[in-house]
Amino acid sequence: MSVDGEIKLLRPLSFQPSVEVWAARMGRRQVVVRRYLPLPPESPWPPPPDPQVLALVRHPRLARFLHQFRDDDGVDCHVFSLAGGKTLREVLKTGPLTRDSWFQVVLDCAGGLDWLHRRCSGAPRLHGDVSQGNILLTPANRAIWLDVRAEPVCLIPPPGLLLVGTLPYFATEVLEGEPSTPASEVFSLGLVAMSAATGPLPWRSASSPAKVLECHAGGAILRLASNAPAGISTVLAAMLDPSPASRPTAGEVASLIRGARPKGGRPRPQDAASFTRTAPGDIF
Repeated sequence: MSVDGEIKLLRPLSFQPSVEVWAARMGRRQVVVRRYLPLPPESPWPPPPDPQVLALVRHPRLARFLHQFRDDDGVDCHVFSLAGGKTLREVLKTGPLTRDSWFQVVLDCAGGLDWLHRRCSGAPRLHGDVSQGNILLTPANRAIWLDVRAEPVCLIPPPGLLLVGTLPYFATEVLEGEPSTPASEVFSLGLVAMSAATGPLPWRSASSPAKVLECHAGGAILRLASNAPAGISTVLAAMLDPSPASRPTAGEVASLIRGARPKGGRPRPQDAASFTRTAPGDIF
């Protein structure tokens, strides 16, 4: 399927009620095309991100927006750069990351979020869907955020708006109806980092926010975080603090990781093994 002259859609990557995501080619370059389907006025799904804002997202840990166009069907499309590699979700199918890989990946992710939360034009802005599937790992083991919406923090969620994102990685307060914030995205990154260190989240197959909240209750998340090696478990516990005000910022997470990382990137003897743990079983 060809659109916009030089852009050719190759294969679908995902379909959602409001957007289709395609692997595509622009000339000889691999790209991702997001087709934002027309929405009726009463639709709860959010509109496409502002392309003028996306054009200002220039950071090495964030996928670059290239341009927008309207295809022959009248659908607005956004084109993003695509580096080679696999998503973190794909990589973790074979097991948790090694210690060295975990440090680099989470450090990169924290750096990208810190730029959005504190340093980009119009900050604070949010990624919008912090999850395994939106982290690309390059062959050099560097992490790049995909599907960046870069939207401003909304202090009051619009009435009736659905949760937009990946259910297992929402922060507790967002599941309870609070708006997303930089602190909630730090929590979400903590869940991603925990799953990359200790194995799949037990509630990964939960079908509703209420089911996920049941799993968050009674300090269950912090108990799971304690399964990570010493030092790393402390970083996770800070990111997953039940109180948003008590969590570190994404920039502070990066500093914590640098402090916990063995000098020279080499594992200490007591942490020489990878993060492999017996994954807790699904509870749904």
